[in-house]
Amino acid sequence: MSQSQKSAITPAVPPSTALSLWDRRVQELLDFRTVYGHVNVPRYWVENPRLSNWVSNQRRLLRLGLLPEPRRARLAALGIAWESAEARREQQQEAWDRMFGALRAFKRSTGHLEVPRGWPVEPALAAWLASQRFLWRNGQLPASRTERLHELDAEWHRSRAAAERAPKAPRNQGRRNAAWERRFLALKKYFDEHGDCAVPARWDADPELGQWAVRQRVLRRRGRLSADRFERLDALGFAWSGEDCEQSRLDRAWERWFASLSSFVRTHGHTRVPQQDRAKGRLAAWVFRQRNERRRGTLSDDRIRRLDGLDFEWNPRRDAGVGREERWEKHFAELSGYRARHGSVVVPDARPHRRLHQWLNGQRRRRRSGRLSAPHARRLEALGVVWSPREDRWERRFAELLQYRKAHGHCDVPTTGAAGSALARWVSAQRTAHKDGTLSGPRKSRLEAAGFHWQASGKN
Repeated sequence: MSQSQKSAITPAVPPSTALSLWDRRVQELLDFRTVYGHVNVPRYWVENPRLSNWVSNQRRLLRLGLLPEPRRARLAALGIAWESAEARREQQQEAWDRMFGALRAFKRSTGHLEVPRGWPVEPALAAWLASQRFLWRNGQLPASRTERLHELDAEWHRSRAAAERAPKAPRNQGRRNAAWERRFLALKKYFDEHGDCAVPARWDADPELGQWAVRQRVLRRRGRLSADRFERLDALGFAWSGEDCEQSRLDRAWERWFASLSSFVRTHGHTRVPQQDRAKGRLAAWVFRQRNERRRGTLSDDRIRRLDGLDFEWNPRRDAGVGREERWEKHFAELSGYRARHGSVVVPDARPHRRLHQWLNGQRRRRRSGRLSAPHARRLEALGVVWSPREDRWERRFAELLQYRKAHGHCDVPTTGAAGSALARWVSAQRTAHKDGTLSGPRKSRLEAAGFHWQASGKN
């Protein structure tokens, strides 16, 4: 995509504007529609990943019932599709087929493809054709659609004005033969480098080669490709249908992702690619698709065997459950050791205890959501783990008090100086709660066992 085309789909609103972030994303969505004719941004769109993530998030919020009605209505008015990606692809294909049918009817009635703006039968046809030409010029039009348009008219991608500006094709048969031979040699070179003849529609090394390959398919179907040329192309493994060519391209892409996953396995020793890692996000999405395709039965046996060779985890949740109990016991043993050393299970969120702190917080979240098993909950409670934030704060201060007593030999924390602050205020709050009768019996017993005095010493 050229710089001018990229600028056409970047936010038109300057950063200094008072628009909210949501409104700025809507403006970017409008710019996208201006260029592509719809607002269904691809899930992994490299030109503006923030916009594609934002669109996906709006759909997620709608499913959860968290998208405000004014925003839902505004997006619906723009034409956003709330359905699944597969349903959207089907709808887009149906819309494309309908417009292609209108273009075919126009060609049948007029003999050309110079569609006027506002054609009464299909007013949007001229803009649609211009969009297809734009996508073709930028290598973004699928091979199957390119082939159908070429079948309709070999010069569909050039308007009459562009055709009149272009130099006339040479009439000399010898020069045409020489041009064909140059293209065939370029195709052989492509085959030697890539192992197939699935040339992209706009290959940077030779932008015209992909279109030349499409023309050979069209000529063959029309019976205008000589037997000699057909045999030479066929011997090279030429794909005679757009679907075969597209499949070759997809096969090549699969091999690239498989190589990336193999490299990841060599580095990390497993196939659990983290989705939150931006650098590995697309690889994680590819791994997810392999699991889905196998569940649907659309992943070939050969690919399954090759992925099995990497010890691919087809069901991460089930596979994780195999070692989950062992990991839980390991962390519980760490927590027991921490309590034996420090007299408390209040683990600080700091090194070297940060991972244990995070695990303990995870157990609290699992209990709140009802996912912590009763035996695990009882064992943690017996160790002294508290579940509510308020109790947790009390336990943290009590642990600090034990550390203070260990360092100073008493629990009379001064209210001034560096040693005061939060712990001193907590000590004062315990004395006030005891005086008011609001301090629970277990807490009172624990404080007294630690040597706590209910009257301040007066030395502070």
